[in-house]
Amino acid sequence: MMISGRVSALALFLILIAIVMYLTYQGIKGKKFVLKRSLPAINAIPEAIGRAVEMGRPVHFTPGQEEIGGSRGTQTQMGLVIGSYVTRLCAKIGEKISWSVAGDIFPIAQEIYAQSFIAEGHLDAKVDVRFFPRGAGPFGAGCIETMSTEKSATNIMFGGFGSEFPIMAEGGARVGAFQIGGCSNPTMTPLVVAACDYSAISEEVFVAGAILSENTVQLAGIVALDICKAIIVCLIILGSLLSTVGIKTLIEILKI
Repeated sequence: MMISGRVSALALFLILIAIVMYLTYQGIKGKKFVLKRSLPAINAIPEAIGRAVEMGRPVHFTPGQEEIGGSRGTQTQMGLVIGSYVTRLCAKIGEKISWSVAGDIFPIAQEIYAQSFIAEGHLDAKVDVRFFPRGAGPFGAGCIETMSTEKSATNIMFGGFGSEFPIMAEGGARVGAFQIGGCSNPTMTPLVVAACDYSAISEEVFVAGAILSENTVQLAGIVALDICKAIIVCLIILGSLLSTVGIKTLIEILKI
């Protein structure tokens, strides 16, 4: 049974869903979407790797300890995409890089690492992916040990982080690493911003992964959500302006 007064809200919901489905279908068909966004955290990665080369010290990367099938699995997937990009940049200029991972992503990370070096012509490159137990303490301590032992000049962290993030960031700060981080976990956002030289927060992590992977479906999804948000924001602004001059029509229609 339809609740009285909710028909317009349902109609708006269906319109937004239709936009998402249509653009996603276009992405599946291979249509390319261009996201005109500048993400400082991604733009800073080549600079951070170049800094490591100049200092003669390695790069450290981690997508965190979350499993792909976990509650933050999508963030972990985007972290792996960004990790592939970072590793290819290192392979291109011959810079050493090590990964720290946990859980079921260990074999995936090994394959990504190997394929990134192979893509740049390094067929016999040693896969330096290190496995540590899950848990904020054990995993964070493992990352600190890696960075401390190798004197990492750059620490790049993108993934679905929890309470292990401040431990890893502290480890990077202790060795003087240039730090770039990204996470959409709202409880960790303040720490990411405070601890890193450059940071990506909220949906920027997914946008970065979509741009670097060049996956048409992911790009279509980002564009569709941007359009939906623009429509909602416009309705809110229009409703507020009309309400200010005493016109309640839009508010009554949408039951805002």
